[in-house]
Amino acid sequence: MLSMTIQKKYVLIILVPFIILFLFVSVNTKPIKHNSIPYTVLEEGVNASYRETEPAIHVFASHNSFETFYNRVHQNKIPKPVPPAVDFTKNAVVFVSYGEQKSTGYSIDIQTVFGRNTTLIVKAILISPPQESFQAQVITHPYIFLLVPLNGYKRAELVNKIGEVRDFIKCM
Repeated sequence: MLSMTIQKKYVLIILVPFIILFLFVSVNTKPIKHNSIPYTVLEEGVNASYRETEPAIHVFASHNSFETFYNRVHQNKIPKPVPPAVDFTKNAVVFVSYGEQKSTGYSIDIQTVFGRNTTLIVKAILISPPQESFQAQVITHPYIFLLVPLNGYKRAELVNKIGEVRDFIKCM
């Protein structure tokens, strides 16, 4: 009986400091603040001829690289659309794709765009068609082009709704 009391005493002596430390840290921690970034949807579609099989993000900070990629996305269209005008001294263009889908009815929903340190983060989800709906059984490639302010980011990440990184790219 006495040894049981001594064991409880030692357990309390060991656990109490950890409990106090845990409470102190959890009360004094502040949530990570994200710098929300305004963005504009330049274009979205489901028939990109640029074929990604997995989620992807690309960032363009120059007219030449953007125009080349834009033409590649639209090489299956006649007439080819003209790339939107972008002032690359102030802005960058972000391309997001969730890869190949097996039917129509998919789209991309941008939840938020924010900066964390030197990383541009695009939180986006793939919207699926309702399960009961009838969809044409054709391969589609949903995509979206975003216009964001140029802020010297060194990395861009595409994250899903729970924050998992689906793709990333180094920015120049």
